[in-house]
Amino acid sequence: MRRIAAMAGVVAMVLWTSPVATGEPPFDGGAPGETSTLSLSELGGSSTVAFFLHRDTTVTDMTFPVPPGLTPVSLRAKVEIPVALRFGNLTVSQGGRTIARLSLPSQDQGDIVIPLDGVEVSGGWVNLTLGMNAIPVDTYCWDDEAPIRLVDVAATFTGGVPTPTTVAHFLPPALRKATLG
Repeated sequence: MRRIAAMAGVVAMVLWTSPVATGEPPFDGGAPGETSTLSLSELGGSSTVAFFLHRDTTVTDMTFPVPPGLTPVSLRAKVEIPVALRFGNLTVSQGGRTIARLSLPSQDQGDIVIPLDGVEVSGGWVNLTLGMNAIPVDTYCWDDEAPIRLVDVAATFTGGVPTPTTVAHFLPPALRKATLG
């Protein structure tokens, strides 16, 4: 009986004095003023936007989701220009309202940051219209196989993501199978 009591005391002492280990630190959703950048492919879309110019102008739509608790601040991308340009600009609008107008880089490749001040989020999505106006050097005609492209497009957000309270909050809306172990 003494041996069992002594063994129970040793086991209890070891368990009570050892630190508690958790798998991961708790996620607090991020600070409200914190910024985070997610590529459009991480958000479930394409991270490349191509502008097939005909008559020096083209328009394309861009849509990306906005996670709950975040506000879009800007879009970042690399611009790939296949030819030398005399002039080029990118206009970003939403619902007929101009959000930003930027000059294209003069090089064949360069970084661009599109501010999204005043953009409206509707139903957790941002819908933008991107208009490209570019005039090549004197003797060039636009080619469908050499579009101007925005590659590695990423959205920068500010704010904090709320902490999920149930499993359903962090699973995708359409789930066919889940194996929990």
